[in-house]
Amino acid sequence: MHPAGRSTRRRRQGVSLVVAASLACGGALALRTRGPAEEPGGVSYLRGLNAAGADFGTGSRFDSDASFAFYASRGTQLVRLPFRWESVQPSRGAALDPAYLDQLASAVASSTSRGMTTVLDVHNYHRYDGAVVGGGVVGRGDVADLWTRLARAFQHDPLVEFALMNEPHDVPGGTPAVEQIAQEAVTAIRATGATNFIRVSGDEWSSAASFADRHPTWWVQDPLGRSGPEGHYYLDAGNQRIGTYPRSIAVDEAAAREQGFASLADKVQTELGRFVAYCRDQRVRCLLGEIGWPNDTDASQHPDEAAAWNAVGEVAYRVLDEGGLDVAYWAAGEQWGTSYGLSLYTGSPQAVPTSSAEVVEAHRSSSPRPETALSLPAAPPAAPPPGSTTQQPTVQARPGRRRRRHHAGPAARRWSA
Repeated sequence: MHPAGRSTRRRRQGVSLVVAASLACGGALALRTRGPAEEPGGVSYLRGLNAAGADFGTGSRFDSDASFAFYASRGTQLVRLPFRWESVQPSRGAALDPAYLDQLASAVASSTSRGMTTVLDVHNYHRYDGAVVGGGVVGRGDVADLWTRLARAFQHDPLVEFALMNEPHDVPGGTPAVEQIAQEAVTAIRATGATNFIRVSGDEWSSAASFADRHPTWWVQDPLGRSGPEGHYYLDAGNQRIGTYPRSIAVDEAAAREQGFASLADKVQTELGRFVAYCRDQRVRCLLGEIGWPNDTDASQHPDEAAAWNAVGEVAYRVLDEGGLDVAYWAAGEQWGTSYGLSLYTGSPQAVPTSSAEVVEAHRSSSPRPETALSLPAAPPAAPPPGSTTQQPTVQARPGRRRRRHHAGPAARRWSA
């Protein structure tokens, strides 16, 4: 993550007090919502993971059916499935690649056949072969064209959701352009007749800490009201996309204090609390599509501090529980190997939990609540008044069918995709 936007001291204190009061007293605000809470088996919020790997580039692949079976066995109900735009659509504005679409459909079937909601994540940062959308080579309409084709292919599966674009940043035209591109994609999806829920990332890496600053008002006009923001958040003091957490947690603790927070946990609670408050105030269903912290698998990343990182992660998940947000941990996936510092599980197929799973698995998807209400942090009590395009063929899910490909692990890759 790029450094998160800084809020004023007054705003930090206000949000922190709201979240702290809710966590301490159990206060909640009921909010009626549409979307995943009303799907079959309706839960109030979904919890799960990113099944990363197909987004790694040439030679990468989706996880095996056995790994999806393992995810389901661990209580996963939400799978964010990253893949590359260039892989599914080798030529912009043209048909989707049939072979790759078959691989994607098989991965989706491995997930949805086990009851896991599956988010199709175009993991491209508003880029295609390195060219930024709206920069003269790749047009804004190319994103809408891609999603028209994907929507036609997957619209008949109620457990499939659409995540328009991972972490847009440095797009010509800035935040207004990012918003316009997203709106055009949503409009294109709805024009196909698709009713799937749509996840929309914000500008500048979709940082949950600064989402409200860049997008003060939820801008998407969706005739079905089935769209919502997607934010991302990492626990280091700078929210930086540096590939690892090479420093001791003590360094991040000190940095958080320098930024005016009481501790790293206070920073996490305050910044995630702002995103929760945004979702409540805008009355939208939100996804925290990436969150992660160091585990105990990499000796170069202070494995002895895994418990300390888990304690901060526990604070984050408690805020997200109270906020009723859907969450996908970054990351699971067979191609990470055994020493990736943010892995939730290791093995190919996935089979062994890391220390981070202790927190993630303790915060499962919620049970249905009356009137499909989400539990959101209660607002502070009010002061008393004075004196008192081309048709794409529909993909049919085929549980258990997998197209095997040669394994190629990630090379020189950042952890936050």
